[in-house]
Amino acid sequence: LRALEAEKLTAKLESVKQRIDVGESQLGGTLMKLEAEHNTLSRSLRRAKRKLEFLTAPYEHLQIGVRKRKKLLSDSEKLCSREVAHHFNLYMMRKGHVGRVNINRKDETLDISVRMNATDDNSKRVKDLRSLSGGERSYATLALVLSLGHQSDCPFRVMDEFDVFMDEVNRKISLNALVEFAASNMDTQFILLTPQDLSHIQPDGQFVKVIKMQSARK
Repeated sequence: LRALEAEKLTAKLESVKQRIDVGESQLGGTLMKLEAEHNTLSRSLRRAKRKLEFLTAPYEHLQIGVRKRKKLLSDSEKLCSREVAHHFNLYMMRKGHVGRVNINRKDETLDISVRMNATDDNSKRVKDLRSLSGGERSYATLALVLSLGHQSDCPFRVMDEFDVFMDEVNRKISLNALVEFAASNMDTQFILLTPQDLSHIQPDGQFVKVIKMQSARK
C-alpha cells in the first residue's frame, strides 16, 4: 500500500514538474528568471513615475501661464476693438457724422457703417462706403486710419495723397485732425504728402514743418 501511494505521489510530482516546464517554456524563462525580470521592470517603472512627477509639475505651471496669457490676449483684443470703435466714432462726430466699427477676430473681418449728417432725420446708415461721395469716403477712411493708429507703436507714419478727393471743408477738418493726432503722439514722426495747398497749416519751426517741392514743370 505504501509503495502504491509513493508511486502516485511520484507520478503527480512529475506531472506538476511537466506543467511547470511547459509554463516556463511558454513564458520564456524559469520562475527565478521571471521574478528577477519582474523586479528589474518594477524598479524601472518606479523611476519612470518619479521622472513623470518631476516633469508634470513644471508642465502644469506652464499650462497655467499659457491660460493666463491667452486670457490677457483675449482681453487686450477686446479692449483694442472697443478703443478703435470709440475713436472712429469720435473722429466721425467732428464732421457731424456717426460711425461704427465691428472687428471680428474669429472670422478676421472688419465691418464699418456710417451715418453721414447724423443731425438730419432723413440720413440713413450706410454699410457700403462705395455709395458715399469721394470726399465722404476719404474722410471715413482717414477716421479709420487714425483710430487704428491709436493701437500702433510704429515710430513713422506716412500718408500719401489722402485728401485728393476731399473738398476744402473736408480737407481742413482732416488736416486739423491729423495735426492734433500727431501733436498727441510726439514720439511718432508723421509725413503727409499732398499735391494740395497747405497755406492754412502754420509751421511752428519745431514740431510742424511744411516742405514744398518745386514744380516739375515750369
